Amino acid sequence: MRQWKLLFAALAATATILAGCGGGGQAATVAASPTAHVATTAITTTSVLSSSITVSTASSGSTAAVTSAPSSTSTTASTTPVPAPTATPVPVLPVKLQIPAIGVTAPVELVGLTADGAMDVPKKWEDVGWYEYGPVPGQAGNAAIAGHLDSTTAPAVFWRLSSLKAGDLITVTLSNGQQVSFKVTREVSYPYDNAPIDKIFGPAPTPNLNLITCGGKWDPYTKNYSNRIVVYTTKA
Repeated sequence: MRQWKLLFAALAATATILAGCGGGGQAATVAASPTAHVATTAITTTSVLSSSITVSTASSGSTAAVTSAPSSTSTTASTTPVPAPTATPVPVLPVKLQIPAIGVTAPVELVGLTADGAMDVPKKWEDVGWYEYGPVPGQAGNAAIAGHLDSTTAPAVFWRLSSLKAGDLITVTLSNGQQVSFKVTREVSYPYDNAPIDKIFGPAPTPNLNLITCGGKWDPYTKNYSNRIVVYTTKA
C-alpha cells in the first residue's frame, strides 16, 4: 500500500496524465515496459569439525612437550526435518481487453511511469497498456488502461475510443481466465497537461476502469496531441 501511495504521488506530481499516445504521422518514441524480476533464495549449510589436543609432561627436566593429535571426525546426518518449499503465489494480471462497440480486441501490456512521471504507453500500436502500479481491473479503485490513438501511418487501437457511449460494455480477461465487465459512464477530453490525476488514478470505493488515449490537435514540433481522452467506466 505504501509503495502504491508513493507511485501515485509521483504520478500526481507531473502535470501530464499520459506520455505521447499517438504517431500523428510522425515518428514516435515508445518506452519499453518494465520486466518482471524474480527473486531467488540460496540455502547455505555449515559443518563444524572438532579436534583434540593431548599434553604430556616429561618425567625429568623442566621442559614440557606438547603434542597435538587430530581426533577422528565423523559426519552424521541431521535429524532436523527440512520444511518443504512453499509455492510463490502467481499474480493475477489483465491479459486481454475487449470493446465490442468499437471492434477492439487487444493484448494487454504492463506499463509504469516515464522518466518525467507520466503514465507510459504500450510498445505496440495494436496493444493496450495497463498501469501496473494501480489496482487490477475488478479490484476496488481506479484501474487505468491506455492505448495509442494512431501510429505514424494509420489508426491505432484506440482510434475510435471517443465514440463510446454511456452503457457500452468493456470486458477485461485476467490471467486466471476470469472475465470482468465494465459499463461506460462518461467520456471527457482534458488538456494534456491539466487532467484530474486523482479522479483517473486515485483511490475509489468501487471497482472502476478508466481508458485513456490522445485527442485534439497534433503538434508536429512537440510531437504531442493537445488533449487526453478519458472514458470512465465502472464494474457492471
